[in-house]
Amino acid sequence: PLEFSEVFTEGIYRVYARDTLTGCTSSMNGTVEVEQRPAPSEALTITANDYCSDGSTGELAVSGHEADVFYHLYSPDASGSWIQTFVGTGRTEDLLLFEGLQEDNLYTLYASWEAEACWVEVETGIEVNQLESPEVPVLNPIVENPTCAGEAFIRVTNAQEGVVYYLINTEDTSQAEDAYAKKGLPIEWDAAFVNNHPELQEVFLKVVAFNETTGCRVSSDPFRIEVLDAPGDFELESDGVTFEDGAMLEYCSTGTFDLSIPNSQENVLY
Repeated sequence: PLEFSEVFTEGIYRVYARDTLTGCTSSMNGTVEVEQRPAPSEALTITANDYCSDGSTGELAVSGHEADVFYHLYSPDASGSWIQTFVGTGRTEDLLLFEGLQEDNLYTLYASWEAEACWVEVETGIEVNQLESPEVPVLNPIVENPTCAGEAFIRVTNAQEGVVYYLINTEDTSQAEDAYAKKGLPIEWDAAFVNNHPELQEVFLKVVAFNETTGCRVSSDPFRIEVLDAPGDFELESDGVTFEDGAMLEYCSTGTFDLSIPNSQENVLY
């Protein structure tokens, strides 16, 4: 291709071709308008967001962008070097969010008008870090047998020190029990949840591990627990006297006594 450089005057241009042997001429289809513009502003707010080691990647947030300016993110270290291009809107509430940034790569942000006119380097040497994420919780829950409401026993077998673990009722996310891991000790819950929905015959729970230092979190897969009604409260009597919790019954060593449960339930073993 032929290139006409150093066109410094604004205006409408057309290219003509002339055969030097015959003198015949022709012209290009249409015209080209040349417009002079200022270079894109470099006064942007750029924030490189680190990422957790759970399969995600880092992000670059750009605010203060200009309307109709093209913003290009490149990395000579990353495969393919070009990452993304966005067009600015000029609105302060809009945020350009470049994704796919990874640790150990350096990135450069460029700005230009369409067709890479007035290309400027906004910032170079941009980098992100990979943050430490907790391990995905490995659970030893009783899920194969029915459990009475509020009595599920659940253990995180790979609990990490300094990580907080949340046991969440997915049917009611406002219900969450939390526990901190201590060195050498597993995380256990023996009263996993309160079933605020008696109509439910099953509840799905999950455990979320959260690193308070890095803000990274991972979750176990939800698991099912069948909810059964626990036996009701009952009274214990001897000779018509109702015994309160902790009461003592005195009797002679040669004698016997009878205990009865006046309010026992059918099919409950005492």
